[in-house]
Amino acid sequence: MLRVLGLALCAALTSAMVCTDNTCSAVRCAAVTAESCLGGTFVQNGGFCGCCDACVKSIAKGDRCLSTLLMGVPATEKCGQGLYCDPRTSRCETLPDITPRAVKTCADKLLEAQNGPMLLGRFTPRCEQDGSYSKFQCRGSYCYCADPADGQQILSYGGHIANASSMDCQCARDQAAYMKTGLIGKLFFCTDNGSYKNHQQNRLAPLSCAERVAQINAANSNGMPLLGQFIPKCETDGTYSARQCQGSVCYCADSKGAKIGQYSANIGETMDCKCARDQDAYMKTGMLGKIFSCTGAGSYQKYACQGSVCFCADSTGNMLAGTQPVSVANIGDLHC
Repeated sequence: MLRVLGLALCAALTSAMVCTDNTCSAVRCAAVTAESCLGGTFVQNGGFCGCCDACVKSIAKGDRCLSTLLMGVPATEKCGQGLYCDPRTSRCETLPDITPRAVKTCADKLLEAQNGPMLLGRFTPRCEQDGSYSKFQCRGSYCYCADPADGQQILSYGGHIANASSMDCQCARDQAAYMKTGLIGKLFFCTDNGSYKNHQQNRLAPLSCAERVAQINAANSNGMPLLGQFIPKCETDGTYSARQCQGSVCYCADSKGAKIGQYSANIGETMDCKCARDQDAYMKTGMLGKIFSCTGAGSYQKYACQGSVCFCADSTGNMLAGTQPVSVANIGDLHC
């Protein structure tokens, strides 16, 4: 009886989920970040219709996992590593020990085709420089999106060879990679030839701070705002401000909103994050040698060091006029 009810519920929820281009404008997203997703997996655009980010918790062996079997419903939990949800028991079980069969690379298949007998209509794969299969393969006049590892067609994505130049297959490959993770809930809107439909491609692109605030305001205008919802602080150019606050705790962020290190302070404390941002920008260049002396709140210390020399510094880390630098061994002699 329970099994019948479960199947009926699954069918009902699947049929009820209809995602359109305007669905996300009416969805209110909870504040989910990689930092707040403790003990789980942070999935960007992994919520309802791909509108919101999601935190998917791991389930232990033997625990019930019925919710992960409801196809079409965004999953909030999944069986842990090495486990799968057994549809017969609705519990997480250990994956069977199956030794995978060796898969020949595209380079191997291409070598076989080039050295073998010249047969009419023989398939010759298209390969990348690393030996993997190219994004699409063609047999006769039909081209299809291919898995980079084994060259097999991804679902039913494909088209006529005359349109092959427009097949980027990015949506098809992203969807296939997501399905292999075992996660459920993220929806992909692909064209017949495996490319992203324009509305999803735009939504998957990182949102600017201004766009994120507009999205939150639009969602809140359709209902009661979420209590404690995180609304980012933006600059006039639409980028994220260096100082962001959630509740009573503030942290340093880059211009795209990503948290920088472990710099933090209470909401009432002074925090300009100039040192944290300069350090983050310098590290992204790949260069070495420059030392940044930041406070725990991401501001510059009253002193700074370059190489073996230290000196009193202003709020931007530059040497104060009229100060005498000392060697790093005598930093205690600085009175800034």
